[in-house]
Amino acid sequence: MWWSRGYPHRALVLLAAACSRGATIPAPSPASGQPTSAATAGTPPIAAVPPPAATAHAPACEPATFSVAQLAPSPIRTPNPEIEATGDELHTFQEAVARLVRQPQQHLVRVAFYGDSNLTLDHLSGTLRRELQAKLGDGGHGFLGVGAPWRGYRHRDVKRTMVGFWETYIFTRGARPRVGGFGAAGMSAASAEPGAKVKFATASADSPVGSRASRLFVFHHQYQAGGRYRVDIDGQRGDEVNTQGEPEGLVHREFEFEDRAHAFELRNLDKRFVHLYGLALERSSGVVVDTFAVTGATYGGIAKLQDEPARRMLRARRHDLVIVMLGTNFWNSKENVAGLSALVSRHRTDNPKVGVLVLSPPDHVRSKGSASSDPRVVAVANELRAAAKELGVAYWDTRAAMGGDGSMREFYQRGLAGEDLYHLTREGGDLLGRRLAHALLTSHARYVGTHPQAGCAPQSEKSSGN
Repeated sequence: MWWSRGYPHRALVLLAAACSRGATIPAPSPASGQPTSAATAGTPPIAAVPPPAATAHAPACEPATFSVAQLAPSPIRTPNPEIEATGDELHTFQEAVARLVRQPQQHLVRVAFYGDSNLTLDHLSGTLRRELQAKLGDGGHGFLGVGAPWRGYRHRDVKRTMVGFWETYIFTRGARPRVGGFGAAGMSAASAEPGAKVKFATASADSPVGSRASRLFVFHHQYQAGGRYRVDIDGQRGDEVNTQGEPEGLVHREFEFEDRAHAFELRNLDKRFVHLYGLALERSSGVVVDTFAVTGATYGGIAKLQDEPARRMLRARRHDLVIVMLGTNFWNSKENVAGLSALVSRHRTDNPKVGVLVLSPPDHVRSKGSASSDPRVVAVANELRAAAKELGVAYWDTRAAMGGDGSMREFYQRGLAGEDLYHLTREGGDLLGRRLAHALLTSHARYVGTHPQAGCAPQSEKSSGN
């Protein structure tokens, strides 16, 4: 049995969970941004009255522990760089992970990963998803585009096919959408062909992750001339969704169902255009990674996306961590710093304490015989490191993780990068995905070492499950 819910403007809020004895993780300070409980909100203070006995004698939260296995041997023997952060840049993410580890079945941690063509095949981001979910729980696949925004568009650990005609759009090239825009992911699709559909499903049972789901998000554009679509689940006819309405803008529907393997079919129903911004599959607990990657993307380009549709999608997803790996498209480097600032601001407007992690672009060399990095990639990496520090966000040196100066040459020689000396192969993406996951998990182990009460919540706060 499944059912759907409409949420035109609702933000999904991760509520903190009550902490119990026997947990294995670290407690937020009073300034950690935990929501005020319903029991105390709006209550005027009363002088000289001690806390209730139940609160004063509430069970203590056990100190957290978190271990990280060593990196598996790889062709790249350079030590994995640590995430550079001087304070609480990743506090929200660390606390969300701590709550998840304390109560594994009751919390969902969402990660957004922006990138360009080095992420569009979901190699690096797909491996990051697998590694985090293997350690912290499979929270579902996350974002999935509709249609065919470019040749070979695919995501790891999810099934997807397209039937009939869909106009597909990406913000970096081609025609502009007839209506609406691109949303946070920088892509969208539309169809006015009755019967045109997108089929997608959870991964095969032998996949390490992605074989179950319990919730589906569908993001569409609502406008006066909008058409209708229907989402069928496991062959069962679903409710019709009418995208005609006011006010115009991005809205979303949620569909909930039993947590298991599922097959879905999103079908356009008539000759009016249905404009879709994408889908998201997830579960009620674990880690989920939304891959927002578009060929040719730059900081400046992403910053210029229509802000309101993007923010509405982000309010629905409510990420705990935003990762950005851009900067390889050197032709737009002059807009990097301003674009990064705008992207951080977009996320922080409705989610002020969201963690942000900036990655340097992968290394690049000018020729297959070059022993040193292209000066342009060095300049971009240095500029992004300085901007991250100025904006109060974390930084990770992708080039150092590859081996440092000129490392793209060795990546190419070992089959970890392509002939163009820009793009990673699947093997190269997998290697860096494992290294990024290890850096994130190691940073969490350090965090709980200095915050032994991380993940604890006030006794009055109750878990919502996500």
